[in-house]
Amino acid sequence: MKKEEKNIDELDDPQSDVSNDTLHKKRGMIAFSREFLTYHPTEQFLKEVFSNFFPIAMENDHTFCAYNKIKMYGYSPHFREINDEERTPEYEIFITHDENGDHFNKMVERK
Repeated sequence: MKKEEKNIDELDDPQSDVSNDTLHKKRGMIAFSREFLTYHPTEQFLKEVFSNFFPIAMENDHTFCAYNKIKMYGYSPHFREINDEERTPEYEIFITHDENGDHFNKMVERK
């Protein structure tokens, strides 16, 4: 069977398939410590985070006392659905660590 390649502009409209997941409505933001991501990431931790959260944009947080944060905006099946007029909610991601390594636990919306 021959593998078909398509340019991203040629892909079908993802919203045309209503049976498809509503992932495009499940967007949110997670703030990460710049120091942690720069100096202390482990492969297992990054796999746990990014197999549950799909970033599409990042920005530096330049507010006073928060310069050490990187905000990542993206999609997750663990986020609640939001409408287009709604402000992007911020989430905390919980990763547990035990003798077998890091494990995704949950995402909680910050109020």
